[in-house]
Amino acid sequence: MNEYLDSSRFIDWKQPLLRAKAAELAAGCVSDEAIAKRCFEFVRDGIKHSWDYRLNPVTCKASDVLIHGTGYCYAKSHLLAALLRANQIPAGLCYQRLRGLGSNGTVNRLKDFRKCREEDAIHPGQRNHQQQKSTGPAS
Repeated sequence: MNEYLDSSRFIDWKQPLLRAKAAELAAGCVSDEAIAKRCFEFVRDGIKHSWDYRLNPVTCKASDVLIHGTGYCYAKSHLLAALLRANQIPAGLCYQRLRGLGSNGTVNRLKDFRKCREEDAIHPGQRNHQQQKSTGPAS
């Protein structure tokens, strides 16, 4: 499960600004689910989607998304995973191919770990739970 808590090139949760934001979001929460919900809502509502708002720069690293307040779907997912990991909630990324969406039809999203089979996702409140088969954490 430790690989879902690691800091990496794109999920760089050890950055001081990101750690401070993760602590701010977790303040007053009594469960991993509450922290995860607050982090998700912050990323969903507080970070603008680069395409929707026609914003630059194009970000990828979680810390850059937080600093600039914008990112495409994948970058926002990096930030969510980083905020969760900074709060010691194991998290990874799920990528899903949907047909009929234009050029390549690829979208990414985080899913509830309990509903995933061979995908990575958040794993709130079950830190010692036996790891399910997975494609491995995103780096």
